[in-house]
Amino acid sequence: MDNFLVSAVGAQVRNAPFSVTFTARDVNNVTIPTYAGTPALSATDGATSLTITPTTLSGFSSGVKTQSISINSFATNAVITATDPNTGGTGSSNAFAVAAGAVDHFAISSVPSNIPNGSAQPVTITAQDAVNNTVTSFNQTANLSISNDSAAVTSGTGTSVWPLPLGSLSRTQRMQAIYLPAEVGTARVLNNLALYVSTVPGAPLSNLTIRMKHSPLTSYSTVAWDSTGWTTVYQATATISATGWWQLDFATPFTYDGTSSLMIDFSYYNAATGTTQGYVRYTTSSAVRTVLLQTDTNYGSPLTWTGTTNPTPLSNTVLPNVRFGTTSFTVPVSPTITGSFTNGVWSGSFTPATAATSVKLRATNGSITGASNVFSIAPSPLVLTLPASASESAVSVAGSVAISAAQASDVVVSLSSNDITEAQPATSTVTIPAGSTSAAFTLNIINDTVADGMQTPTITASASGYGNGTTVVNMIDDDLKYLSITTLSGPGVAFVSFPVTVTARTIDGYPATATDGTSATFSSLVSGSSATVTPSTTTGGFSGGLWSGNVSLNKAGVATITATSAGVTGTSGAFPQNSSGTASRFIITGLTGGSQLTSGTSQSIQVRAADTAGVTDIGYSYPLDVTVRAPGMGQVLVGDGAITSDYPFNATNHDSRTQVIYTAAQLGGRAMNLTGLALSLANAGSIMNNFTIRLKHTTKTSFTGSSAWDAGGWVTVHQSNASPTSSWNSFSFSTPFNYNGTDNLMVDLSFDNSAVGITPVTRHSSAEDLMMATGGSNSTNGTPVSWDGSTTPAMSAAMQQPQLILHTSGGLSVSPSLTGTFTNGVWSGNIAMQGAAKDLTLSISDRFGRSGSVEGLLLVPPASSLNSEPFFTGGTSNTVSWPAVSGAVGYEVKTANNPTLTPVAWSQSTTATSATASP
Repeated sequence: MDNFLVSAVGAQVRNAPFSVTFTARDVNNVTIPTYAGTPALSATDGATSLTITPTTLSGFSSGVKTQSISINSFATNAVITATDPNTGGTGSSNAFAVAAGAVDHFAISSVPSNIPNGSAQPVTITAQDAVNNTVTSFNQTANLSISNDSAAVTSGTGTSVWPLPLGSLSRTQRMQAIYLPAEVGTARVLNNLALYVSTVPGAPLSNLTIRMKHSPLTSYSTVAWDSTGWTTVYQATATISATGWWQLDFATPFTYDGTSSLMIDFSYYNAATGTTQGYVRYTTSSAVRTVLLQTDTNYGSPLTWTGTTNPTPLSNTVLPNVRFGTTSFTVPVSPTITGSFTNGVWSGSFTPATAATSVKLRATNGSITGASNVFSIAPSPLVLTLPASASESAVSVAGSVAISAAQASDVVVSLSSNDITEAQPATSTVTIPAGSTSAAFTLNIINDTVADGMQTPTITASASGYGNGTTVVNMIDDDLKYLSITTLSGPGVAFVSFPVTVTARTIDGYPATATDGTSATFSSLVSGSSATVTPSTTTGGFSGGLWSGNVSLNKAGVATITATSAGVTGTSGAFPQNSSGTASRFIITGLTGGSQLTSGTSQSIQVRAADTAGVTDIGYSYPLDVTVRAPGMGQVLVGDGAITSDYPFNATNHDSRTQVIYTAAQLGGRAMNLTGLALSLANAGSIMNNFTIRLKHTTKTSFTGSSAWDAGGWVTVHQSNASPTSSWNSFSFSTPFNYNGTDNLMVDLSFDNSAVGITPVTRHSSAEDLMMATGGSNSTNGTPVSWDGSTTPAMSAAMQQPQLILHTSGGLSVSPSLTGTFTNGVWSGNIAMQGAAKDLTLSISDRFGRSGSVEGLLLVPPASSLNSEPFFTGGTSNTVSWPAVSGAVGYEVKTANNPTLTPVAWSQSTTATSATASP
């Protein structure tokens, strides 16, 4: 064997089978009739290998083999070569093109099984030839439609199986079958056909073709291939992947007349035998109704078989079960025409306009058709909009319902609630007007009195042709279930107000706004016993389920507060209530700096005894002195008390004496009538016998290290057996001292005991010079007031001064001059001042030097009034008079022609109580 002669090959379609004849020849190109080799087949396009089916030849007869071949790649100059594996002899075809064929059908990309009405869906449509190659030259458009397959008519109920017409184990099959009118059904357009697959074929079926025609035959009396009058309704390379009914949608629908028999021709044409046989179900007929053949011999395309020979058909009573389908309705779709295809492909979107089930998207261009998978179109849902939540107290909320596109006529929407005890549409329907896409409605909120927590009614909107719109509205309960109380995070003080917040809560913990405007009552336990809460109710009531305010308790201990409203209670956590500290000052309320008072008119004030932290000393009960003074009257504080000293009460000696110089500048540089002084002590001490205070003016500005006791010129202003206590200790002068305001003041303090005692430490202030001289003895130098000059004991000087309060006379009259007894550390009452002055200071003080004051007060006389004017007797003047005003130092008289005294016609200032007024 030397070479093969390969028959001429024209242009071919990729994957489509075509026949080629190979002749085995010797070196002289003479046919070798005995050749029985199995040469290999290959294909190339220049240097590029191409996929070819089959890859070997066998079954040469008389040295010749005609083989069905397919090329599975596109090529410009494809060449087929046969090579004998033993001799190496070869033979090649002429070069030929492999391309796509003519457009046979449209392939449509998969559509989701459920799509919403009115929603654009992406899709790709591809123009393909009979073997599914993309025909890139196609640049036209396609018509789009959506339709369903109507209820199918099924012919045959048998469950036996037969390989024809889908038995892929055979290389080629063809079957002609006659179906009677009663089996096909009424006249209609047939759009598809389905076969019941029992076993999936093991290979694709190339050029699977279904042809139909009307026939007068009811059975075959002559077994022959019919070759005329056929309508090709389906043709494609088919791959079957599942058992059950397998539907084939017709590229060309067939119009059945309803009276004739329907002859159906099934065939496929593979390039080689398969590996697994496919089977379909059939029903046995009582007459010969099929003409068929399955073969591995290549007799060419079965579509060309004709007559009774080449190949010879067989007859049978086997009739495949068939389901005939048609289209019963269409769905409006947009667009109705695609854009122009590009390289055989169009990608875009389609929008259905009506809900439907089990429909297909179809593309057509003349006889070229295609259908998608089956899908359903869900009704466009109504869009229902409501607030996600609403309080029971809201009464109503606004809602709306909308559609995706305006309609030509009104759309009546029904509204409902699944729980009308919580929420209910105000009307049962709402209308979306023609040309509009939405309408508003009102949802009524039912405000019950049940503490049932959040409820979730579902509101539904429905309309013919639309999917229901639903939404859940969270109905927030506003009814009281429990009370929560927030109090102090740390200790409080009895009788002192502190902040409290009471929150009315629903069962879900939301503010119970149904309590708004109502009040809760307070009660309290302090260390297990009842205590009084002031105020006793939530004054002003709840607002937004909340009340905040200040309360106080009348006991000290571990406290809780309970609030009660509408039978619901809540108790705070425990917190400590401490007793107050000892009063160190007094706080006056009811007057502030700059307040104006009228002489002789009562003014309400409150005085509170407070400790160093400002907390009320609830144990304080003693009355206090009340004084009013103008600048230069009342008292003068000297020093800051930042340091301490044993003097002037150094009880480590029997006897002690202290002399102190205070400069005129320290005393304010003004003349004063001194009526007493006070010293600040850090602790109590022993009785100081014959405690003596003496004062005198001095020109000395300090002491020296050699200073002597000053013995002359003293005025004894106080003498007593003193009992020093912790705090300010006041000593009233039995003889007031008139300080001149220019000289310095020397103060001499001494005591004369018979034994050592306890020293009360005195608060002092540092000085810049030796301003204090001290000395002491143990009953060996006589009484301290007699120490003179350099007589022992010796004097010791120090750079400090005792802190001092000097009391002065000359205050204004005030009533009462003594407060009443304090209750729980507080006194409330009225005071009245007499006179007239500015920059007054109201002072409250006790005998221990503790005090409180309000400065900057203005006291004015009461308004004056004119006596009745004398009868006018003529002339240009008249005399007017008025009663004297207490505290007034002068009067101003004005006349005018109107009560506003604007403009003033005449005026006069006078100290008298009458004036002669001129016009």
